[in-house]
Amino acid sequence: MVAVRTLGDIAVANGTYVLHHKPDQARWTKKGVFTHVFEKTHGGWVCINSQRTKLPKTPAASTKSLQRRDAFPHPFIGKGDKGSQ
Repeated sequence: MVAVRTLGDIAVANGTYVLHHKPDQARWTKKGVFTHVFEKTHGGWVCINSQRTKLPKTPAASTKSLQRRDAFPHPFIGKGDKGSQ
């Protein structure tokens, strides 16, 4: 899943990834989230910043609760507490 927001000549892409690796003997899978920041320049898009974070392994029971939450919470953007205004 990928979500892209544009802000003029800047685009921010947030998403999730699953990496499967199969070397000679052992297999492993890593899941995580990423953010890429692009700038539109000279008629094209150039990645100016990239970051990814591996997610910790979770038991199957808690996986459903993770799917219901926003995978990319924004602590400074939201509805806020209307009672505190």
